[in-house]
Parts: sequence; structure tokens; C-alpha cells
Amino acid sequence: MLSVVLKVWSNTHHLQQAYAGFSMLSFQHKILLKQKFITPSAELINAFTEQYLAQHYQSCFIAEIDNKVTIAFDMHDSFEVNPYLIEHCDFYVKRSYDPSYIDTLNHKNKCIPYGPFYEVYSNQFDPFLLQRGLKVSLEWKLRIRSMMRAFPLLDNITTMPREAKLSANTPVNSNKIIFSVNMHDPYDNPNRSQENIDRRIALIEQRAEIVRALRKEFPKQFIGGVKDNATARKFSPDCILQDPDFFKKENYIQNLQQAAIGISSQGLFNSIGGKFGEYIALGKAIVTTPLDYYQGEGLIEGENFLAGNTVDKMVEHCTSLMANTELITQMSKKNQLYYRESLQPDNKINKILLKIQ
Repeated sequence: MLSVVLKVWSNTHHLQQAYAGFSMLSFQHKILLKQKFITPSAELINAFTEQYLAQHYQSCFIAEIDNKVTIAFDMHDSFEVNPYLIEHCDFYVKRSYDPSYIDTLNHKNKCIPYGPFYEVYSNQFDPFLLQRGLKVSLEWKLRIRSMMRAFPLLDNITTMPREAKLSANTPVNSNKIIFSVNMHDPYDNPNRSQENIDRRIALIEQRAEIVRALRKEFPKQFIGGVKDNATARKFSPDCILQDPDFFKKENYIQNLQQAAIGISSQGLFNSIGGKFGEYIALGKAIVTTPLDYYQGEGLIEGENFLAGNTVDKMVEHCTSLMANTELITQMSKKNQLYYRESLQPDNKINKILLKIQ
């Protein structure tokens, strides 16, 4: 049995699927798991000079295998790898995996693509999550919320996306299309470059255009819209969904379970967002903007998802799927299979561990 020590300093939502995978393998008695809290070094924290990557290290952790092999997990949205972290590990697992960028690195042979992710938690009491809530979360509200997430019996309060909720087979005889998004303030960081401000504005405009097009073409089938906030009111007030309860996690998951088609758009830094992983887990047909990063071994465009480089093309894909429910059924089955084999947290982590042996 492998002995694994997680060396952690962060508890962000980007990390939860990987954390849950290790916990689940431990509960199954497939690994001997321990967790160690460390203070990241100044070299790790300050590895990037770019301001937009200042918090990059918060989306990372280290897994030490049998006291001899170290795996760095980098779940940040951006394609860049932490130069200090990759220098001081044996393997580097990267979520936003850009093959052309990875190929330029001196340590490219250390790199392993993580593939799609989504926020998910173990189905049973997770003492490792409880420990992280106690020791890593700084604000008291976040600390309490994080600790409560460790207890499935408190789900009526915390409404966390448990693995069982996000892998349940759902009906494919629905005709609903779902797309719900948040707009991020492009001006919330005074040190953000104009290039990155423009990139965020372009993302806002793209998401708004998708919402408008889906509302127009599928007025009865489309559910979703933009979450109300100051940025949405400034850039796309017509796209705001006037139902704040829709965005509560439990309501969102219920609506997602009943939808046939899930729409995905690029996240910050052109990343593949967590919704893409949620759609796979719930066996949805997927229509997405182009995937700039490696989407994962076994995911095939045209079979697991349809990509459109324009909003019109995305609408065209939706129309084709709605006209042929067999295509929806086929894609749903393939995504459910992919989930069980490669996205389910324990199986995803187990595959990574097999690669390093």
C-alpha cells in the first residue's frame, strides 16, 4: 500500500477534487494517507514577477509518495507552471495544460496533464477536510464553512456538491439547455495590466452574447443567465437572471440534473472551467467555446462535446442536438463512462499515481 503525505497550505475550491480523490482512496484502504500543514517558502510564493500570478501558489499542494517521490499539483487557471515548484519536485501535475508551453520547459518531462476538474467533496465524513478547515482557512466564516463541509450530515446547511450528487444518472429526455455564469470585475485589481483588463472584458462580452443568443433561439428551453452583481449591471444588465435563488448550489445542481445540454465557456486565463467537469459528471451533452488547453485523455471533440468558435456555431450545435435526441443520449453515455473511468475523484488520482510508478 502506498504511503501518501499531503503537504498543504491552501484550501481553495480549485483543489477540492484532488483532495477528495486522495481522501476517497484512503477510505477505500488503497493508500495510507496523512496530511501535513506547511508554510510555503518565500521562493514559492514569489516565484512569479507578474502581478496576475501573485496568488498562483494558493492553487497548489504537494503529495509525497513513500517518503521519496514528490508530486506537485497545480490547479491554477493559468497555463504557467510555478518555476520554483517544478524545480523541487519529481512530477508536476498541471490542470491548465498547454502542450506548446510545456514543451519549452527544461523540466517538461516532469509534467502530467490533470484534465478537467470540478468542485466536489467526499460522500462521507472527511477528517482531512476538517483539518484543513481548522488550520488553513483564515477568515472565521470561511473556517466554519470549510469545517462544516467535512460532515455530509450537515448538507442541508452547507449544500455541498458531494460526489454522489454530481455523478447520479439523470434523465436525457429533457429539452432544457443550461448556462449560468458570473461576471468578474476587470478593475478589481489596481495592478492588473491593460491586456488582462481587456481579456476580462472580452470574456464578459462573450458570455453575455451567449446568454442573449440562447434566450433568443430557445426561449422555452433555455434556463440560466448572468448572476447579479455590480459588474453584470454595468456590462450586461439585460442578461441578469432575476432569480438569485437559482445560483444557490442546491438549486443550481437540481436544475443542472434536469437539463439535457450544458453550455460551457472559457474561464479566467482561457481555462477550462469547473462547469465542464460538472457536465461530464452528470452525463450532459456539452456545447462549449474552443478549449485552449489539453482537455484530457479520452475526451474527443464530436463525441464527448461540441465546440464552437463563434456564438452562432454554438447555437447551431444546440439546434442539431435538440433535433436529434439520439445524439444527446450517445454523448451522455460517453460522458458518464468517462466520468467513472477518469474524472471520478478517486479514479483520477489513482491514474496519476499509476503514471508515476
